[in-house]
Amino acid sequence: MTQEAYADIANRVVTFTNDDPLFGPINSTSDENGLVYIELPMGSYTISDETGNEYILFDYVSLETEDISMTGTYAIGTWVNGSIRVVDGGLFNSDLNYSVWAAEDATVKLDQSQPAAGLEIDFVANDLSFSTTVATDGNYSIRLPSGNDFHMTTFSIASQMSGGQLIELTGDAEMDLGLMYLEPTTVANGFVFLYDNTSLWDGTVPGYAAQTVVATSSVGLEWSTTIADTGEFTFNLPEGQWDFTVDDVALNSSNVENYNIIVDIDILPTPIELFVYPDFLTIELHVFMDAEGDGVFANGTAVSPSFTLMPLNDHGQQHNYTAADYSSPGNITVVLELGLYSLQFNTTEASDENASDYTLTGAIVFNPLQVGLEAYEEAVAFPLRNDYLVTGELMNNSGGAVEKQFLLRNEADDLWFNMASDVNGSFAAYVPAGDWVAIVAPFLADNDSTETLRYPFTIGDDSSVRTNLSFMSSDVIELKFQLQESDTSNNMSNIRVTLVSHDGFGNITLSKSDGSGNVSEQVMSGNWSLYLNETAPQRHWTIDTSSSPFATSTAVDGVLDLGIINAELEVEIGGKVFWDLDDDDLPDGTEGVANTTVTILGMNNTEIDTNVTTDEFGVWSLFVPIQDEYQVSVSKEGFSTEVYNVSNSSAYPVYSEPESHDIEMTAGNVTVSGNVTDINDASRLNGSTVVPYPSSGMAGESQTISSNFANDQLTWSAVIAPGKWVVVVTEANAGENGGGVAVGYLDASISDGATLDLEMSLGGWIDLSTTWTDINLDEHHAGSDPQSNGSSMLNESVAVTFSVGSDVEWDMPVGADGTISVLMPAEFIEMDSSFVTIQHDLNMEMDYIGGASTQVAEGRSPVTISYTRNINSDTSITMVETSLANVTLGENDLEFIAIEENEAYQPIEFDLNIDYDGTETVQVFDVLGQINVSPDEADWSVEFWDGTAFVESHQISLGIGNNSADTSVESSTTLRVRILVANQSDAWHLVEGHTLKVRLIMDGTPSSEIAMNVQIPQIYGFSFAEKDTEIGIGTGGSSSFGFMLENTGNGDDSYTIELADNIPEGWEVTPTNSLITIAKGDSRSQMFTAYAPDDFVSGSKTVTVTVTSEDGIFTDTFDVVISKASIELYIDQGAIVTLSDNVADTAGKLVIPVTNLGSLGSSDVVVSASIVGGETLGSQTITLNPNSTTNAEFDVSAEDSTGNVRFEVRVEVIGDDSENVIQQIGTDDSKIIDFSVEYYITEETKDSPWFTLAIFVLGALVIYGGIKASRGGSKSTRF
Repeated sequence: MTQEAYADIANRVVTFTNDDPLFGPINSTSDENGLVYIELPMGSYTISDETGNEYILFDYVSLETEDISMTGTYAIGTWVNGSIRVVDGGLFNSDLNYSVWAAEDATVKLDQSQPAAGLEIDFVANDLSFSTTVATDGNYSIRLPSGNDFHMTTFSIASQMSGGQLIELTGDAEMDLGLMYLEPTTVANGFVFLYDNTSLWDGTVPGYAAQTVVATSSVGLEWSTTIADTGEFTFNLPEGQWDFTVDDVALNSSNVENYNIIVDIDILPTPIELFVYPDFLTIELHVFMDAEGDGVFANGTAVSPSFTLMPLNDHGQQHNYTAADYSSPGNITVVLELGLYSLQFNTTEASDENASDYTLTGAIVFNPLQVGLEAYEEAVAFPLRNDYLVTGELMNNSGGAVEKQFLLRNEADDLWFNMASDVNGSFAAYVPAGDWVAIVAPFLADNDSTETLRYPFTIGDDSSVRTNLSFMSSDVIELKFQLQESDTSNNMSNIRVTLVSHDGFGNITLSKSDGSGNVSEQVMSGNWSLYLNETAPQRHWTIDTSSSPFATSTAVDGVLDLGIINAELEVEIGGKVFWDLDDDDLPDGTEGVANTTVTILGMNNTEIDTNVTTDEFGVWSLFVPIQDEYQVSVSKEGFSTEVYNVSNSSAYPVYSEPESHDIEMTAGNVTVSGNVTDINDASRLNGSTVVPYPSSGMAGESQTISSNFANDQLTWSAVIAPGKWVVVVTEANAGENGGGVAVGYLDASISDGATLDLEMSLGGWIDLSTTWTDINLDEHHAGSDPQSNGSSMLNESVAVTFSVGSDVEWDMPVGADGTISVLMPAEFIEMDSSFVTIQHDLNMEMDYIGGASTQVAEGRSPVTISYTRNINSDTSITMVETSLANVTLGENDLEFIAIEENEAYQPIEFDLNIDYDGTETVQVFDVLGQINVSPDEADWSVEFWDGTAFVESHQISLGIGNNSADTSVESSTTLRVRILVANQSDAWHLVEGHTLKVRLIMDGTPSSEIAMNVQIPQIYGFSFAEKDTEIGIGTGGSSSFGFMLENTGNGDDSYTIELADNIPEGWEVTPTNSLITIAKGDSRSQMFTAYAPDDFVSGSKTVTVTVTSEDGIFTDTFDVVISKASIELYIDQGAIVTLSDNVADTAGKLVIPVTNLGSLGSSDVVVSASIVGGETLGSQTITLNPNSTTNAEFDVSAEDSTGNVRFEVRVEVIGDDSENVIQQIGTDDSKIIDFSVEYYITEETKDSPWFTLAIFVLGALVIYGGIKASRGGSKSTRF
C-alpha cells in the first residue's frame, strides 16, 4: 500500500467521503495485511487516511454497479506553506497599471498591498482536490500527498484578481512557496456547441451533466469551470495565452489553442467556441401489438408500421422510417444523434380510405426516446393496442341502409364496444381482438317492421372475417312465457332469466318477470335455451333447458309462447347438533358438537344422498329440493347416533319453506383413573376419599369412588360421563386444624377418557356460613332447615361455587343449617353463590347474590357469604289506543302521520300506561323524551302533562308497597304525552320517518322505553338553475347542455327527467330519460349530449326537457334551442402588448390572447409564434371554449428582448373542427398576424446620467459575452 514499505499498515482507519455532502463520511479499518473491505452506496468517493505522522493516504474512486478491487498508495505528507497578498484598492490609474506596479521594489509592493485574508485556495491533482483558506496575516498551510503535481488556483470576487502556480511534490516533508501577489483578470466567455453551431450543449440534451471546461495556461496551469445549462461557460483568467477544451472523453471535444487574454484594454474578448461530437447511438426498437397485455414483445404480434422520430427541441434531426427499414417484423435499428425524440405513427381514422389494418395507438403513453451518452443495453418496446380494423354495412331485411348505434359483446373478456353506422349503413372502428357478437337492439325499420340482429365473428389478424362485413337484420320474434316454482306453482316475480343461444349469438338477460311471473322479450330467430341460477336467503332456484333447446321457427305470427316454465326450488335446511352439558334441553353457545357427520337421504322423489359436516359451532346446512321427507342422521365417535324425528314424523320433512331443527347427542360413559402421592406423609393416603364433582356449569352428580392404597400411592378408577370434572381427594381422618387434601381438574374426553395425577399436601378447613336479609329486613341463612323462616322463601337448594385458580371450579350444596365445612388446599379460594326467593304477598321473585374469598392455611378459616338482593326496577309501557288525538294512524298503533295545520303541524297527543314490574317498595322514575338523530331533530320536542301544564321532563313514583293493601304506592299510572312537530318550513320527510322515544330512568339506569314513529307527509317540489337554453353544434358534431336541479321539497325525491318526442329526425340526444334522487335542499346537475347529422348546415332545432317529481304530479319543462354553431377567431393585438413582458434584456413571456367569438368550442387550436427573421418560439395546442379567451404563452430569451422586436403569430384550428371556422385571424383569413413589441430599459434609481451609462455599458458586456454566474466554478471567498 506504499511506495516504500510502511511499517504499520494494519488497523489503519480509512475514511470514505462521498462527493454528495448529504452522505456523511464512512470509516473502515484495515486487517493485519492492510486490506480494507467495505460496502458503499453507488457514487464517487475520496479515500483518505491522514492520521500518520509521515505518510498519508489519498485516492479517488467512482462506484457503479460492479464490485471494485483497487490498491491505495500511502505517500509522504508534504506541508505546503506560503503567503498571498493583494494590491490596495484604488491604487491604479491611467499612469499606473498592474504591470508597472509589479515591477516595483519588493518593499514598495509590500507597503502598497494587504493580506488576502479569507481567500480560498484550491489544490487539484487529477481526481484529488483539496482546499484551504488564507489566514488574516496572509499565510496559508496545507498538507498534501507527495508524488502528485498540483494545480494551485485562487480567485477573488471582490478584486477580480487571481493567482495560481504548478506545484511538484517530490517527497519533501515541507515546501515553501513564498509570497504570491494576485494578478488582474479578464472575463473570458464561451459556448459549447453540439455537432455544429445551430445547437448548444445545454440542459435539454440527454447526457448533459454540467461537464467541466479546462483552461490551460502556457506553463501548464489548469483552471476549470462547468458548463451552464444554457450551454455557456465563464472564466476569470490572468493575462496570457490559454488553451480550452471540455474534459469529458465521451464528448470528443474540440480544442481552442493559444487564446490570448489581455488585461487593461477596453476591447471585449471574442467568445470562445468549443464543439463536442459525441458518438451517435444505435438503438433497437420493437414495435408490436400487445396481444397479451403485458408489454412483452415475445408475447405480442410483431408489426412494421411507418413512423417518425421527431425531435422535441433543437437537438436532433427528424427521421422517417417505413416498413422497408425493418430488419424483421417489428424489429428496426435506428442510429440517432443526441436528443430527445418522440415516436409518432401516421395514425388514421377507421373510416379513412387508407385506414391501417390495425390501430396505431399505443397501449401505453410512450415515453420520449432519450438519446444521450449511455448506450441502450436492451431494445426499446413500443406496444400498440391489440385493436384491428372492423368495417362493414348494416342493412335491414329489405336491403335498406340502417343508421344506428349498436354494440359488440366479448363474453370471454367481459367487454362491450360501441359501434355506429352512418346514413349509408357503413361502420368502421378499431376493435380489440377476440370473439365478438354484434348486437343491434330491436328497432323500427323503414318498412314498419321491428327488426334485430345478433352476429358472431372473430377479430384477429385475418382481415377477411372482420372487414367488408354485411350485417342484415331480421324480424324479431316475441318470446313469451310464465315463470313459476315447480311443486308450489307460485308465480315468480322480479326474476331475470338468461336466454342462451345455441347458434353462437351469445346470452341475453331477459326483462324481469312481472307480478304474475310473465316474461316478454323481442329476440332474434334461432335456437335458444333458458338458464336460471338465482339465490336468495335460504332459497335457490334453477332452470337449465340446454339439453332440449327450442327453435323460434315454431313461432306463430312472430310470437313464440313457451307457456309455463318451472324453476326448481331448493331451500336451506339445517340445525345445530349439541351435547347438553347443563341438562337444560337447549343448545347453548358452547354446546355445539363440531365435525359431526350429518347424513341426508331423500326418502321419496329426490336423489339426495349426501354427507355434510358440522362447523365449529355444531351447525350444519344444505340446500335440498322441496316437497320431500329426508332421513337425517348425525354421528360422531363417542356419541350415540341420533336420527331426526321432527313432529313425530320419523323424518325431516321439507315442504316449501326453509327448515331448521336442532338435535341433541348423548355421549357414552368413559373410564377415568388417577394416582395420588403425598408430598410428606404417604400414610395419609390410606383410606382417603376420592370424589369427582361436575365442573361448575356442567350437569351431573358427584360420586364417591373406591380407591386402593399400595406402595405409598393411592390409585382409583371410575366410569363417568365425559366432560369437565373436579376431583377432590381428602384424608380420611383429618384433624381439627387441617389434613391432607388434593384437588385437580379432569377433562374426560369422549374417545379416551382421562388420567389425573395429584399430590396430596396439608390443607386447612373453610368454615363457611351464609346470611341474607328479606324485604322486611329479617335476617336468614341459606340452608334448607324447615325450622328457619328463610327456607320457606327459597325456591331452590342453594349451592356455593368454589374456585381454585382459573380452571378448577365446582359446586357444593349449602347444609341445612346454612353452613359448609370443607377441607381445602393451602391456596387462595374464591366462593360465589346466588339463589332466588319468593317474597311479599304478591309472590314476587327476588334474586340474591354473594361471594367471598380467603387464603387457606393450616387451621380453620371462618368465612361468611352475605347475600345482597338485586334491585329490580323493571317497568313496561303500552299505548292507550283510544287516547290518540290530532294524528292519523299508520300501519300499526305506534306509527303516526302528522296532520298539517297552516304552516305547522298539529301537536300529537296520547296516553301511555306504565306498569311497575320490579320488586322494590317504592321508586322514583325520571320520564324523558328522546328524538332520534335526524336533520331536524332540534325542531321537535316531547312533553309530559304534570297535572297543570306540559313539561319536557317529569317524575313518577311506582312500587309494590309494603303489601298488597298498601294504597300509598301505585303499581301503575297513566301519562299524557304531547309531541310538538317541527314547522313545515323546517320539517324533513324521511323515508323511515322520525323515531321518538319515551324513556323511564331510575338513578341513571334505563328501566323501559316505548318508541313511536312519526311520518311527515312529503311535499314535492323543485327548481331549475343554470339552464342551458341555447347551444351551438357544428355539422355532424356534438355538444352538451344541462341544468342544475334543486330539490325544494321536504324530503328525498326521485326525479324523472325525459326528453319530449320533438327530437328532430336524424338527430340523437342522450340520455333520453334518466332518474336521479336528490336530498332535501341539495342540487344535482343533469347533462345531455346532442349529436347533429351531417346535413345540419344552418337554422336551429328545439328540444324540450321535462322534469317530474316522484308523485307524478309536480312537473315542469323548458326548451333548449340548438343552433348551427361556428368558431370565430379574433386576437386583440393591443392586449398582447399589455399582457406580455416588455423589460429589455430580461427573459420573459410573449402572451397571445386568442378569442373565440363563436358558439362552438374546440380543443384542437394550434398557436405558433416566431421572431420575424429570427428563431421560432414553438407552438402549442390550446382549448377554446365558446365566447371565451385563452392565453397562449411563449418564452422569449433575454437576448431577443432588445429594442423593437417584430413577431409573427399563426392560429389554426385543426381536425374536424376546422370545417366549422367562419372567421380566421389575419388579413383575408390568412391565419397569420405580425406585430411589434418594444422592450424598454427599466431605470430604478435617480443617479447621474454617467452612472446610468455605466450600467448600460456593463449590461452590454453581459449580453455580448453571455456571462452568467457559473454554478460549479472555482471556489473563492470575499476579502
